[in-house]
Amino acid sequence: MVLKSLMWCCELNPTSHLAEIKLYLTLYFTPDIKTKTKVKI
Repeated sequence: MVLKSLMWCCELNPTSHLAEIKLYLTLYFTPDIKTKTKVKI
């Protein structure tokens, strides 16, 4: 759900949301269970 929302925002305004997407991807690929829990995939 979160990823779809970010992709939708990216389509509307790519430049202002690049940082948010990078942050999300960083959290998503972090092998820390607590971090993934906070992101709520």
